[in-house]
Amino acid sequence: MEKQQNVVFILTDQHRHDFLSCADSPYVRTPNIDRLAETGCRFSRSYCCTPLCMPSRATYFTGRDANQNGCYANEIILGYDDDHLFTRLRRAGYQLALTGKNHAFKDDELRAWDFVELYGVGGKEAKPYCSSPTEAEQKVIQWRSSEIPYFESAIHKAQPESEEADPAFAQTSHAVRFLEDKRNPDRPFFLWASFEAPHFPYVLPEPRFSRTRPQGMPGAIDPELWKQGPARLALQHAGLNLDQMSENDIRRVQASYCGMIEMVDDQVGRILDTLDRQGLAEDTIVIFASDHGDFWGHRGLIGKSNAVYEDLIRIPTIWRAPGRKQGIVNEALIQNVDFTPTLLDLLDLDPPHTCQGISYKHALQSPDAHHRNFIVSESSLGMPGYSESEINEEISDRKRMLEQKGEPWFLEKLGGMTRSLYSPPYKWISHECDPPEMYNLEEDPFETVNLLSPESYK
Repeated sequence: MEKQQNVVFILTDQHRHDFLSCADSPYVRTPNIDRLAETGCRFSRSYCCTPLCMPSRATYFTGRDANQNGCYANEIILGYDDDHLFTRLRRAGYQLALTGKNHAFKDDELRAWDFVELYGVGGKEAKPYCSSPTEAEQKVIQWRSSEIPYFESAIHKAQPESEEADPAFAQTSHAVRFLEDKRNPDRPFFLWASFEAPHFPYVLPEPRFSRTRPQGMPGAIDPELWKQGPARLALQHAGLNLDQMSENDIRRVQASYCGMIEMVDDQVGRILDTLDRQGLAEDTIVIFASDHGDFWGHRGLIGKSNAVYEDLIRIPTIWRAPGRKQGIVNEALIQNVDFTPTLLDLLDLDPPHTCQGISYKHALQSPDAHHRNFIVSESSLGMPGYSESEINEEISDRKRMLEQKGEPWFLEKLGGMTRSLYSPPYKWISHECDPPEMYNLEEDPFETVNLLSPESYK
């Protein structure tokens, strides 16, 4: 019987599709992710179904979108008894390892894994099936819990302790430990290296913090464009105090975001080097992707939102599969709902019977291969929508709302279904409580001119 291939899945969080140097970004250097692209296939038009952490992960691992999963909000829905990617891999004898962010599986599933070390927004997570944080990691946890403002705030000081205590570095050390010492050489493995970065908090240890260059960042881009979208964008703009952030603050966020991507890139290099050193590269499929994107100052916004603009739904996706052609850039439309069927197709395993996604294994071989005719993405945060007048009333009273409910005061009214249909070159967006939008992405890739607005007919 032919030896089953190993898998390393490197997943970042809130990573824009165009923030790789192999995608011609002027703001980041990613030589290790570029190395992966040079030896594999990069998909330049890859999309997520829902631009939020947990719904996106549920889609990745079930091959079902939020409409079928019922997962529109940040809630963990997948357990040991559910039929998902890891149910299939476990049956096939795979050793399962996770280092980093979970945001997908219940404890009963993770307890069944062979190796788990969890890290999140606050740093190392305390779980009975994980090791305890080191003394340096405990200091990072304490600093993150006491010194960081809420949400997408600018942090103007370095994270304490050395780089080795940062979650991105520390979780990679565990990934290396698994590859070198903990894997069973008689079984294939799946290693999920799941990074929190470049998701907030936008923090970096020294010497990386001092290397960032806020003065080289653009600041807010089309800063009034949020007013063109649904009313809930105004609520996010107010709730995150973006109207009170200086240009220096915005540039600091942008610079830290870029620094976090470059830190992750270094960790990708450590993983690839370990695969080479252990003689595993020729038997291992390596995938690099993200769950969703980030505004990064576009439309005058930072972070993510209940929206389906290209900033949020386009994601980086690179596959390196042994025996496949190298250095391919494919422009086929693909979506993260296709991840599980594609991987299982490569491994000659059957997908879950409820899987909606479609394998694009054929596209790994050719830059001209076609996959989807259109892309549908949707979001709602699992909550109903509110009218513009209700949202404006909330904004006008934000001081009192902040005093009553604390910093998340605005979240409960960010809901409302929004959907996009992209059939090149046109993209149509519908909103539960707001007028629709339409853009020609070929002529207007940053969605600045709504073809359905009255102004567009003048």
